[in-house]
Amino acid sequence: MLSSRPFAEIHAFPSAGGGVGILSLDNPKLTTSHFVALDAPGVVDPAVDIPDHLELEDFLVRHLSVGTQFHMSFLMVGKLQE
Repeated sequence: MLSSRPFAEIHAFPSAGGGVGILSLDNPKLTTSHFVALDAPGVVDPAVDIPDHLELEDFLVRHLSVGTQFHMSFLMVGKLQE
């Protein structure tokens, strides 16, 4: 199932059981939106010198600390566990 989910549900993502997602954000150092992929092991960020997967919480803390603004929803393929 393809759906747009509110950002507030992002912490339920790791337990989604095989789902994947796309999260968009605005970094103050970039002039365009940036996109990252989400899956069960964590976040895959296409930026230079980023490990293959970052734990979701580490990724969020890292980006919030530099003023990144996350978009209000993320794209989910699969379903969140109830």
